[in-house]
Amino acid sequence: MARDFDGSTDRIDYANVWNPAGQNQTISMWIYFDVNNVTSYLLMQHQVGDAAIGGILLYLNGADTAGQISFSGRHATENIYRESAAAVFTTGSWIHLLVTWDGGLDFTGIHIYKNGTEVSYATEVNGVGATVAGGGTHSIGGRIYDDTRNFDGRVASPGWWNRALGTGEIAQLADAYEPQCIPNGLIFAPDLIRHQRDSVSGKAGTLDGTTVVAHPRIIEEGSTRGVWAAAGGVEYDQAVSGGVTFTGGLSNTLLAYKGLTGALTFGGSLSAAASFFQQVSGGLTFVGGIIKKTSISLAGAINFTGALAGLPSITKRWFIWVTGMIASSKERRIN
Repeated sequence: MARDFDGSTDRIDYANVWNPAGQNQTISMWIYFDVNNVTSYLLMQHQVGDAAIGGILLYLNGADTAGQISFSGRHATENIYRESAAAVFTTGSWIHLLVTWDGGLDFTGIHIYKNGTEVSYATEVNGVGATVAGGGTHSIGGRIYDDTRNFDGRVASPGWWNRALGTGEIAQLADAYEPQCIPNGLIFAPDLIRHQRDSVSGKAGTLDGTTVVAHPRIIEEGSTRGVWAAAGGVEYDQAVSGGVTFTGGLSNTLLAYKGLTGALTFGGSLSAAASFFQQVSGGLTFVGGIIKKTSISLAGAINFTGALAGLPSITKRWFIWVTGMIASSKERRIN
């Protein structure tokens, strides 16, 4: 689920995780605007004491022109500032929003993306003076000190990194992968699907209103798509009706299927770091066995004609979800 903000008093607050002032960073979230013609805060960093803005501010600057997203780094004399062109962010549908900032004073260090594509810009201002520290509360959907600038819409899968993500990573997030799929530099990723806790720091958010609503399609950590060693590096991540056979096995691979109606067969071994979170109605067959750090989720049967190497027991790095039968022609231990 996502969180719906009423535009009046709704907000979620988190105890400080870091000071983003003048720092290289990326902010990502899915947003759904019910209203896009008022000024409202998506992510705000407070100063210590929560009485003013510090660090950064990501907001809808709809009071100027509807549908403009702005990002500001806070500075003593002049805030660095970059604003998207008018009417870029519309109402009535889920949009992926991502912002990167190199932490410098030049506005060209700020980049705003809509659904993986950088937007065109309107107002652009360079920063002047020392950074204003953001040592206070992180707030989604508004600000604490006067409970205004409240966002009217929905938010899902926010993430914050202490580095600027690359183009491939930006595309991955716009393709609905959750922030936890890119753990390098991830410092803040509150889980609005199940609850409001930040999965990185462990800090729980304080709900000031908001209601749970339907979430956009999100690919969660563990279903991360990858390219495998066999079959010429071909990548499958959509429904495949004819089944897939690998004669050479897999190694050091991440795999995901959204649906596979045929069988998935491996002639070689599955070695470390191969991960499967999939639904395969035709069953799985492993001729060479499985070597640890493998995760499998499916609705069909699993048939092991080889041994389950390196698996004296099921550990937290090895999981199977099966609604069908598990069978093996050799001894296996699954505790």
